[in-house]
Amino acid sequence: MNLSLAYAAPSFIREQSGQSLFSFAPNLKRAPVFFEGGLRDALSVRDALLCLHDVVQSNFDTRLTASDWDRILDPVATVARDQLFFEAFSGDESSYGRVAVRPGALQNIERWESGTTNVDFTPQLAGAIGTIRSDKDAHFQVDPEAFEVTTESQSRRERKVKLPPSWLRGFLNVQSAMTGELDSFELGRADARNLLAFLKSHKETFGPRALVFHLKPGQKVEAVFEPWNHKMVLTSSVYHGDKEAEVRVFGRRRLFLLNRILPKAKRLRVFLSGSGLPSFWLADLNDDVQFQLAISGWTTRPFAASGLHLSEAQTPLAADVVRRARESLRADEAMDAEALTRALNIVPGDARRALTLLCAQGQAMYDLDVRAYRKREVVDVPLDDLGMVGDPKRLTDARALVAQGKVKVESEVASPFSTQVRGVVSGTRGDYQTSVTLDSEGKIVDADCECAWFEHNALRGGPCKHILALREAVTNAATDVAPKSEEWWATLV
Repeated sequence: MNLSLAYAAPSFIREQSGQSLFSFAPNLKRAPVFFEGGLRDALSVRDALLCLHDVVQSNFDTRLTASDWDRILDPVATVARDQLFFEAFSGDESSYGRVAVRPGALQNIERWESGTTNVDFTPQLAGAIGTIRSDKDAHFQVDPEAFEVTTESQSRRERKVKLPPSWLRGFLNVQSAMTGELDSFELGRADARNLLAFLKSHKETFGPRALVFHLKPGQKVEAVFEPWNHKMVLTSSVYHGDKEAEVRVFGRRRLFLLNRILPKAKRLRVFLSGSGLPSFWLADLNDDVQFQLAISGWTTRPFAASGLHLSEAQTPLAADVVRRARESLRADEAMDAEALTRALNIVPGDARRALTLLCAQGQAMYDLDVRAYRKREVVDVPLDDLGMVGDPKRLTDARALVAQGKVKVESEVASPFSTQVRGVVSGTRGDYQTSVTLDSEGKIVDADCECAWFEHNALRGGPCKHILALREAVTNAATDVAPKSEEWWATLV
């Protein structure tokens, strides 16, 4: 599929009536999206947008060539009732940035019409954003009509970009990682500066290269820098989780993308999904402007390649439920699974599955800050309507193993909220002892396999086809039996 981008003119910043005018050119090939209003804190918005531009321009994977940069897409901008937000991936798709601007950062709002579009965001615009100062009022607009009025037709710029499946899978895997089990702590600003200062002053020439966080309930977080094994106690960062954990973060130099806003951030929160898995860094410049940075588990493994979405439950869901969920999300713009459960009078598992499917279709995203799903339509129609959503090869191969009778379930131990399964899966190079733990909805929360792929990747690259096959064998056999937690819910409604 080709994504058509058409801009009446480049985005710009200019002086107008004694104030600075931020004017973002939206994609004219999409349904009109409007916002126009003043900025109370232009400097915070400026710094957050410059951080997003740093993400877009970054490339930590030295294997990429110049031609790979042609696939970089303009940021996605969404106007919602409770915030404006901009999202983008880095050139190597291993980093994701998001800027959120809430109503408290805005004033004198003249027009607000919800929707999602692409916006023209060039290096020239970033340079102009950097000139914004505090001594002038600032006005912000996303308005296609403004460009049609103030520019000549010959300035219109159009291009077609082949919509890369990796870009779409990247969004999906970011959401999948965010909705998983996360260890989190608030990182003190001084601690953050010390972390980056050490990395800046030390250049590793050999591995391992992890930044290791030691988390103990009620104690200060400890960070260890490999390969020097230098330990740093983060004196203003306390872990309040309920279990001890050690998490290894790779590709740590991507954290330099936070450099620009660290001196101004009022609060910095860290969410870790596990060793070699994505991590999320939320910087609040104030109560109303936030920058989010997500980095994949490895620099050379972009979000699209992580396969984390394969862990999500794959049980079928009625098309009518998905349709109604889409309509509810379009009406409310932001809701969690509990709210959707009440709105549609369905079981919680179906609500979560419906929201996950909407993310897979490019119609929704997960907001880690408020722990809710938001309407955000990457393209104008669901991706499955375009034939762009299909079963990944790994899942197709897993189902083939089940169909060929190559999966033998040896034990299945169920509890009210999880099921542990062990079995043997016959692969191309022999039989593999395989185990998987599923939550009440069929999502993979833990697994193990003897195959070489799993030995190298574990769950950092998503489940292998043998783990998926074992889950398929169990869920296929139990399609007529509701999970215990769903039975419990049914007694309440």
